[in-house]
Amino acid sequence: MAHHNVGFLPEPTDPQLDHKEEAAAASAEPSSLDCDICFTPFDRLFKQPKKLSCGHIFCLECLAHINVSSEDVNAITCPVCRALTSLPACKGLPGLPTSTDLLARVSPVPIPPGSVRFDRRRGLLYLPGGGKGGVRIGSKPGANAAGLSVDVGRPAPRGPAQMLRFSGWPFYVALAIALLVTIALIICGIYIFLMPTM
Repeated sequence: MAHHNVGFLPEPTDPQLDHKEEAAAASAEPSSLDCDICFTPFDRLFKQPKKLSCGHIFCLECLAHINVSSEDVNAITCPVCRALTSLPACKGLPGLPTSTDLLARVSPVPIPPGSVRFDRRRGLLYLPGGGKGGVRIGSKPGANAAGLSVDVGRPAPRGPAQMLRFSGWPFYVALAIALLVTIALIICGIYIFLMPTM
């Protein structure tokens, strides 16, 4: 009696099904043209692909969100490897190098003239306009409603713990006087309590 081990034979595969599965898997993964933080495709305006010193690439808007929530104004920490990237002087986040190879693969959509700017205090990425139609848009964000902007949130306000941060010699002198008075009152109380009645 011959035993056939048919349970271990590989099943024939259909090459068309394999290609469909590969395409479905590729569409489920984020594209190299997408930001790794927000999974939004890069563009030529507020989603510009910016390269950090560690080599990781994220969109300008996500980096602005990170910078606004950070305490360090002049540098940004990579969300992947935690490497610190110093921001270019005077230009800030928009001055970081743009990944030109990714930007070349982004669909060419017409954008208004000008360069994107970042106002950390107001939490805005904005594009000041320079309208040719006689309407001049101011260079300050919010100067005209026609300017393009993205709100990335404002830096955290100074909380009560930061407002009550004591420093300097007057605080320590007052603390020393309060401690001396407290110790003196305790000693007087003990002396009065233990003093023999006359």
